[in-house]
Amino acid sequence: MATVWLPFVYCSLYICTVLINKYVLWVLGFTYPTLFQGWQTLVGFLVLRFVASLGHIELSSSFTASALFQWLPAMVLFVGGIYSGSRALARLPIPIFLCLQGQVEVITSVVVALLNKQNPKPQVACSWLIMTASGITIWLTDPQYDQSGYKWMFLHVVVSSQSAIYMKWQKTFIMSDIDRLHYIYAFSVCVFAPGSFLLGDLMSSTNFPFWYMQHFYLGCMMSGILGVTLALCHLYMKHAFPDFVLSLTVSTSKILCVGISTLVYLTVFNIHFFLSIFFCLAGQLIHSIAKHDGSGEKSSHHIAEDDIIGPKLEKEQA
Repeated sequence: MATVWLPFVYCSLYICTVLINKYVLWVLGFTYPTLFQGWQTLVGFLVLRFVASLGHIELSSSFTASALFQWLPAMVLFVGGIYSGSRALARLPIPIFLCLQGQVEVITSVVVALLNKQNPKPQVACSWLIMTASGITIWLTDPQYDQSGYKWMFLHVVVSSQSAIYMKWQKTFIMSDIDRLHYIYAFSVCVFAPGSFLLGDLMSSTNFPFWYMQHFYLGCMMSGILGVTLALCHLYMKHAFPDFVLSLTVSTSKILCVGISTLVYLTVFNIHFFLSIFFCLAGQLIHSIAKHDGSGEKSSHHIAEDDIIGPKLEKEQA
């Protein structure tokens, strides 16, 4: 019965995570992505180790070189994705960020369909057109247009699309989902730590005016904890629910987050911009419904229960 509430928990975590990230990046102006993302991934790594020490999940202690090499491209792309995403979210309103993030699904779906020589269902093709067209009109009608923000958003979409395509192309991994998340966090910390020196974020952050404010540290702490909790909830839902439910939950979370964000943070709308946002979100919702046949089957890459989230988490669910 507990799993029935997971979609609602996921929505709440998603909304809180995005709003708090926006608060730290935009309201407080902590625009030092190597430090911010380095902190978030460090918290994620430590939380996973702590949860594993309690016996709720199982992290494998060693892997072969081939397993790590197979996962290396995804780790590199993850770092590029969260770095560019942090830059984009710091400059763009949440509705724009979440709508344009939907272009990742369009690019991934189109490339996979071409590689597999598949003919998409009419509803799916229609959702692609809606999301693509509305994404372009968002860029053209944005009354708060920020050129730098859109450049980072474009890079974020490209890198995230490459990551998603790589995941689809590999299909199966030697490591479980939870181990992959663990290694992603560890790799990200190792990259962002020296990166903060090399890119100058560490020196530039000395001018940040809120170093001694409690709400800054509270925001950073909550951002890191919520981020890893959201990731764990996503993995748990991927195991406990059909793909259709997970996809619909993610789309619903985005729609709710866009609506709530307009009440929390200032977003300037005109009629054309509002319609662009509306149709882009509608396209994402249509796509999340149309791409699944509702049969409740899981994706082919779900090989075995222990391969997904580890045996410890499976026992907890039981």
